[in-house]
Amino acid sequence: VAPAFDGRASAVAVSAKRLLAVVGRWDHMAGRTEAIREIRVSDGAAPFFLHYDHTDLGNAPLGYMVENRVLRAALAESITDEATRITRLTPATVTGFTQGSDRATLTLADGRTIDARLAIAADGRTSVLRELTGISLVNWKYDQMGIVTTIGHARPHDGIAHEHFLPAGPFAILPLADE
Repeated sequence: VAPAFDGRASAVAVSAKRLLAVVGRWDHMAGRTEAIREIRVSDGAAPFFLHYDHTDLGNAPLGYMVENRVLRAALAESITDEATRITRLTPATVTGFTQGSDRATLTLADGRTIDARLAIAADGRTSVLRELTGISLVNWKYDQMGIVTTIGHARPHDGIAHEHFLPAGPFAILPLADE
């Protein structure tokens, strides 16, 4: 879990927020998320834009923006909670995988083996576990680059997300909570 802001943030849909609340993680992010109250979408040089306002759907926000480090910290705290019955082994490298009819066995680089009813490959885009299980990957490269920056400005953002689609690619301004 990175203690410092690294510039990355995620949009959290209302349904994902509800899930995080049910599993007791949303409260751990209290005051560190920003509600998306409006979304303004424009295309190229068109003088018009689509406008989505949360009040058209009720009082709940359209979603939330949260720094990735805040989300990671809240999830990491849940792993250490005794009630989850999750054992965290880190750092560890998976070097082998076998699957039976109702069990999975992982072999770690240090020689330990782990036997479980469920193995989840959540080890990133270059997942060793995914490769060991034979799950294929379909991918392609885009001829685009992205620039991400965080700025502060004199006027409040009022929870408005701006999405501008340009010929060279999308441009977005997303509201973050003040730290």
